Amino acid sequence: MRVTGVITQGAKRIGSPEYVKSYKVAYSDDGKTWRTYKVKGTDEDIIFRGNIDNNTPFANSFTPPIEAQYVRIYPQVCRRHCTLRMELLGCELTGESLQ
Repeated sequence: MRVTGVITQGAKRIGSPEYVKSYKVAYSDDGKTWRTYKVKGTDEDIIFRGNIDNNTPFANSFTPPIEAQYVRIYPQVCRRHCTLRMELLGCELTGESLQ
């Protein structure tokens, strides 16, 4: 899959807003070996801006896109508990196999 971005959103639990304020992204072709998304040309992990409340969706783009079978979100800072809804943006790679 070619992943071009992610949309995140928090949630409310027992009347209290919970959401992820910032996060890192990791990806893998096999589910065993993981790479973190880095600042282009460096070894520095990108820390993506997350949500500012539990209701409003927030989108981040991946430039360049990620080509992977698996994607993980690693919360860095959370409001109360790390509660996250997410949607990956992108498309399936046609004519290619990731395995």
